[in-house]
Amino acid sequence: MAGFSHHPQDGDVLEQLLTDARPSVLVSIIMMLVDNGGPGLRQKCLNYLQDYFPDVIEGQEDAVADEEAFSR
Repeated sequence: MAGFSHHPQDGDVLEQLLTDARPSVLVSIIMMLVDNGGPGLRQKCLNYLQDYFPDVIEGQEDAVADEEAFSR
C-alpha cells in the first residue's frame, strides 16, 4: 500500500499475508468478519471509515442512518 510504512514483525505470518494482500482480498476478509461480528461491529467500521472518507458518505446520510438504526 502506498505510504504504508509498518513492517511486520519477523514470524508474524498473518500480518505478513495481510500486508501483501490485494485490496480486494482485504475487503473480502473484512466483510466476512463484519458479517459474523454482528451489527455493532458493522457500525464501528462505518464510524471509523466515515471519519477518513467523508466524501464517500456525502449524499448517503440516509443510508448511514439506516445502518445505525439497524445496529441498535
